Amino acid sequence: MRYTWILPLLLAALLTCAVLASCSADDDDDDSTHDDDDDTQQDDDDDDDDDDDLPGLPDGWTEVLVDSPGAWDPRLALDSQDHIHISYYQSTDLKFIDSKMRYATNAGGDWAPETAIDFERLGYNQSMALGGQGDVHLAMHEVVDYEEVFDTLTYAVRHGGTWSTERLDNGRQMAYGSGITADSEGGLQIIYAQGNENDNSNQVELFYIAKEQGSSWGEPQWIDHGSVPAAILDQADELHAFYFANFESWDKEPDPDPISQPGDLVHLSGSPGDWQGEAIDRLEDNETPEWGFEPWFFTGISPDVDSAGALHVLYSLVFCDYEDDESYIYKVKYATNAQGQWIDETLCEHCYADSLAVDVDDRVHIVYSGTDPCQIIYLNGSMGDWQTLPLGVDYAFPSIDIDAQGYAHIATVEYIHPHAHELYYITNSP
Repeated sequence: MRYTWILPLLLAALLTCAVLASCSADDDDDDSTHDDDDDTQQDDDDDDDDDDDLPGLPDGWTEVLVDSPGAWDPRLALDSQDHIHISYYQSTDLKFIDSKMRYATNAGGDWAPETAIDFERLGYNQSMALGGQGDVHLAMHEVVDYEEVFDTLTYAVRHGGTWSTERLDNGRQMAYGSGITADSEGGLQIIYAQGNENDNSNQVELFYIAKEQGSSWGEPQWIDHGSVPAAILDQADELHAFYFANFESWDKEPDPDPISQPGDLVHLSGSPGDWQGEAIDRLEDNETPEWGFEPWFFTGISPDVDSAGALHVLYSLVFCDYEDDESYIYKVKYATNAQGQWIDETLCEHCYADSLAVDVDDRVHIVYSGTDPCQIIYLNGSMGDWQTLPLGVDYAFPSIDIDAQGYAHIATVEYIHPHAHELYYITNSP
């Protein structure tokens, strides 16, 4: 099998263009399908207005326009009081050069979008965690030098309504994703992937960095050769990370004691100095489909943990036509170890994995992006027993969380035209 990869920033752009291009196929003008596009929040008096429903949105589901224009790549999380928090990028430039990190919450009643970071150049690959005292924690990669293509891992926190930022790891080459967690004692941990410092070998490395409550961030610690990580904590505040074990460069000596094998989708547990890795899926275990593309890499990883401590993971398997490097096919897969060993199943072909959450009754909720037509698909259930519900066209990149009553809360982006991606909140909560 031939192994190659693409820089995640370029991949993100390709995914954005691919999904949004399918959204625009039927759009010959710039008109929105919504009647309230000129408003960035919904008036209290509009709660009973039928126009709040998306065309094609199932009965019992409603939507609110949160922010516009240029929103993309949202992350949604609920706090202990079921208040909603959404972080997202905003840019009206197709090259994402003039970008901001934005944040919106309904904790005060109405939606209140605000700017968390006004990037000097570009930010991407964000993750969010909610901490105590209403704090919001973000980890992301920020381009700091276009000439040398150097990035930094940037951390931002909203405390008492004020944002502050800190650059944690500077001067490495293009970044490959991050996952941040906040534990019950106020400690923070970030798993992230970046290229070697001053190294053009295309070797991508996975790092760990942490801070305890009231202390400073520690030094980055190397974990493995890996990319596109995601991270969660279980009920005991034990860290679980998932990532794609990429391929070591040809000009480097192999790791003498690897915790993964190239081509694995890895579950990582443990702590610095005592990491354990296990493969939950492998490229070589996925057959080349009838359309002839070969398995290339895993991405779009979204994990959660249930009340029994079992893990559930949504992810995409990307296939590539090596004779045409611009041709990609995506398959959405789901895996769990709820039965004591990892098993997986394919949920959709020609779709892209976005977000997964487990409710208090251990029911799994999933949203992913379909491309024919461009729409978001909502699933709930368990392995092999899913209820499927399309949630409106012209929407993509959803992020989901579930409240204490089992209702779904989704942040998603609507494609209007190439310079207008609007952020919407969708729910089946009454």
